[in-house]
Amino acid sequence: MTTCLFWHLIGVVMLKTTEDEQPLLRIIWVTNVAAPYRLPVWEELGSISRLDVVLLENNASLSRGHRNRGSDWKTKEDAERSFSYKFAKAIRVSAGAGRYYIGLGGIIKLVRGCDAILLGGWESPAYWQLLFWAKIFRKRTVGFYESTLASNKYSGGPIAHARTRFFKSLNAVVVPGKSAAEAIGKFGVEQHRIFTGFNAVDVKEINTVASQIRAEVPISGGTISKNILFVGQLIKRKNIHSLINALFSIGDPEYRLTIVGEGPEELSIRALCSELDLNDQIEFLGPVEYEAIPEILARHATLVLPSTEEVWGLIVNEALAAGIHVVVSDVCGVVASIKSMSGVFDYHGNDSTALASAIKLSSNGWAGPIVHPDILEYTPALFAHMFYKALAACSVDSLDLLAPVADKIKRT
Repeated sequence: MTTCLFWHLIGVVMLKTTEDEQPLLRIIWVTNVAAPYRLPVWEELGSISRLDVVLLENNASLSRGHRNRGSDWKTKEDAERSFSYKFAKAIRVSAGAGRYYIGLGGIIKLVRGCDAILLGGWESPAYWQLLFWAKIFRKRTVGFYESTLASNKYSGGPIAHARTRFFKSLNAVVVPGKSAAEAIGKFGVEQHRIFTGFNAVDVKEINTVASQIRAEVPISGGTISKNILFVGQLIKRKNIHSLINALFSIGDPEYRLTIVGEGPEELSIRALCSELDLNDQIEFLGPVEYEAIPEILARHATLVLPSTEEVWGLIVNEALAAGIHVVVSDVCGVVASIKSMSGVFDYHGNDSTALASAIKLSSNGWAGPIVHPDILEYTPALFAHMFYKALAACSVDSLDLLAPVADKIKRT
């Protein structure tokens, strides 16, 4: 009896040890920059795996080469996080509005030390180098593709062919929504290899901060419904001139527009404001830190994103999380995924008349901040689990690696 009990206890201890020592999936996520809105997803993924985020830009090159990138886009060495940063040795080349990277060294070591690799781009030679060595060492490869059919720059020719070959060579591709899923399917990627998530920001934190701001300093007066906002780069594809013309055509001096951001179109936008005698209705805040966005959102009723080309438009997620309305051009990738949510007013076309109508519909429908925004369901944790599922399920023998997150996925 004593002997049986002894061996039973030994078995329990060994089983517990085996469970505790189950190896976590070793992942490297390669991307150009550490976008602040992506940090919550990395934190979640890092909590259920051994995650290294490999950046092709370092802090020094980011300062030299990028506009509209504040200090919050730089990595902070002393910050506590569930993942680690690594910086790739690379040649960085600027061509037009783009930045391209060629790996110089350390790629083989990076690939050999991981179980799976997520490639956050395809345009740069560095991503092709990583894909090549991943195939050599038989590592799982997952792409992250965000573009839509409307935002694809190449519909034919050698570059489009190369893009198709790249994504068809991967074990799986994660996309952030319905529009991107449609686009990647057109490249011939099989449906079972496409993992469709929902592009996520820290919606709960944004909602909490916005609610606190309103509670601390309530907004008085009846014109809050006519406070509209634009946040983004001041560049042509953002179509800000159309927004200015829409404001002019509304012809109501109670409307107020706040413009957050900077870019090469700023002078011509300011000139249009003066020409239409709208300077008293429009305020330019310039660029702001990412962490300041929730407070700005809380002071407005409607965010407007009138882009003529937009892969997604994460500021829309942030606005909805803050409980305000959004007016969005239907070419933006986000529209297909949020169309049925409360507070969404999408419009078709590129003319200021349709935009003005959508803005007035939003203002007329304003009844105060949305208390329980639909978008709060789509968290960074949910998006991180989709990445994990793709990274762990690229091959049949890796399905057991899903075990460490099974309970967490159920809770989410």
